[in-house]
Amino acid sequence: MSEAVEELTADERADVLDPFSNPEAFKSLWTKAGVCAAKDAQEENARLGIDSPGTVDGRSAVRTPSGEIKFVDDCKL
Repeated sequence: MSEAVEELTADERADVLDPFSNPEAFKSLWTKAGVCAAKDAQEENARLGIDSPGTVDGRSAVRTPSGEIKFVDDCKL
């Protein structure tokens, strides 16, 4: 998991408290948070030995614990 925790700047704190004042900054902040959460989840899944689902260039894929990307072209249940 990611050990570095970045503090919010005063502007970022203001954007969180009032997203209507700067909607692009608000969106950017939450996009960054989502990317960090996804990365942490992939690392944890690799540690546990399970695949991480996702997309690559709009195609469904899984990342194996070894880091290999496998595309899922068929939807088989």
